[in-house]
Amino acid sequence: MHSIAPLKPSGLRSSHLTLLDSNIAPSDSDTILVRSTNSRIDARLVAIDNEISLLETEKASLSVLRAENQAILSPIRIIPPEVWADIFLWTLPPSYEVSPSPRGFSQSPWVLTRVSSLWRQIAVSTPSLWTRIVISYSRGDAWSLEAVKTQIQRARGLRIWFIPSRTLDPAPQLEMFQLLVEQSPRWEEAVLGLTRPMLPAFTAIRDRVPLLHRLWLQWDDDHTKADMNSVDAFRNAPLLRQLCVVEGFTTSIQFPIQQLTHYDLDVPTWMHVRILSAATNLVQARIMGDFTEYTGVPLVPPSLRRAYVASIEIIGLLTTPGLEELRDSDARSARSKSGPFIAALVERSSCPLRRFVVHGAPQDTLIAPILHDLPSIVDLAVVVSIGGYSTQLQANALISALTLSPAPNLDSISFGTDFFDGIDHCLFVIC
Repeated sequence: MHSIAPLKPSGLRSSHLTLLDSNIAPSDSDTILVRSTNSRIDARLVAIDNEISLLETEKASLSVLRAENQAILSPIRIIPPEVWADIFLWTLPPSYEVSPSPRGFSQSPWVLTRVSSLWRQIAVSTPSLWTRIVISYSRGDAWSLEAVKTQIQRARGLRIWFIPSRTLDPAPQLEMFQLLVEQSPRWEEAVLGLTRPMLPAFTAIRDRVPLLHRLWLQWDDDHTKADMNSVDAFRNAPLLRQLCVVEGFTTSIQFPIQQLTHYDLDVPTWMHVRILSAATNLVQARIMGDFTEYTGVPLVPPSLRRAYVASIEIIGLLTTPGLEELRDSDARSARSKSGPFIAALVERSSCPLRRFVVHGAPQDTLIAPILHDLPSIVDLAVVVSIGGYSTQLQANALISALTLSPAPNLDSISFGTDFFDGIDHCLFVIC
């Protein structure tokens, strides 16, 4: 480093200069002179500080101006509108995450219209951003009819989620539902909860769903179900492929059964039998029902790949030549030997079963026999019930049984729960 020579102000007495380079005590006259000189220096320093402040302000202003000017050359300005539209689609909430709120203007796609005129133009002219309409009165929220009308105008096809509430004033709910029903020819997917006041509007859907391919229905209560002798609103739905009905609906449901590829029904046994016997294109089925007293013909869905069954009795009635995945949600399977039932199904069907999912809290002494009876299994999943495993010892015993499994092809073991906080996930960390 280079040393900087001390600055010696001009106009000082020789005695003052001598004092600067020595430790000699100043005289009274020297003291007066030093103080006067310091006052002049302080004034100059203040002036310099002010000048520096002005320069720093100018520098900051110029830096901002330069950044703004440089932004003109940013590649983001030449992104085509169709690319922006694709990016905007990634801002939408995932389809499995439904958190309806009437204050959705702070969420996508509405919030995109408030960023800039360009973003608004692109968002408004991208129909796929406005396809999903989620309305739920279950939390007592109020909804804007005009906002939904605007969204309908901007969309092309519609994916509807409508959940009413029987504890709130039915008038605004019915008005909203009627608005959606008017657009039923544009429905592609529909998740509908039904209350008694909605039934007349619901029947108006009949033969007016040419684009509908996925349907989920739930009745509000037994009175609503009792008021419907039959559901035929979707009997002529040429594209319907996926069907879900919950809450134990017991009356006749008319659907184009032969078209179905997926169904999830909580219905009487006779309705399951009817569908499984006629749905030749069925790929996935969740079969909820009591088959303990069924004595009819065996059920042979030829295209079924994934079956989710609620009782082991159903397994004994099926012949599934294409079955690849079986999910057994019968709690008894966690306590008893369901392996022979499934092994008989595999042998009877000559099916390529590769994945088995069991619910509950299967013990280590039961898992090994199940896998022994299912040598073709590649992927095993255990959906643990709440309270199923409470100690590390229980979990370790199960993991050891799976690790030393007699299934020669098993290469994937996974654990999960239907409830996020249902189990202590740390119990199943394999070190």
